[in-house]
Amino acid sequence: MTPATPNNSYCCDGQALNSYVEQLARGSSPPSTTLEFWVKDGEQRMARIQALLPASGSLGPLFYAFGLITEEELRSGTGGREDVSDVNFLQWLQATVNDALRIAQEHESLKLRIREARASVEQEFGLASLQVGGKLGDVA
Repeated sequence: MTPATPNNSYCCDGQALNSYVEQLARGSSPPSTTLEFWVKDGEQRMARIQALLPASGSLGPLFYAFGLITEEELRSGTGGREDVSDVNFLQWLQATVNDALRIAQEHESLKLRIREARASVEQEFGLASLQVGGKLGDVA
């Protein structure tokens, strides 16, 4: 699954997740945090995934929401503070979230540049409209 918003931007509640993970890495108790993600399924449809991360410092609900652990594993505490206290894992997760946020910002910037270029070509050549699209769908 690819994290994405309904308009194909790669994004999620990355800042909230990043803050939660930073607090876990520092050994403090983060506040309860609800995360929402939009992902593309195998048929390129958008699906919403939500996870409520508890103040106890567990990433289990996030793992469960993405199908990485079973409901039984979630109930047994998999993804809890003990499982995610590995600094390397937390650093990796934080770097992954930061990369996702950076990519989302770059994607939005590129979409804006495409819209501006399309408007410029429409104006320069007196076109009523110009359709611009690509493999991932139209850029409007």
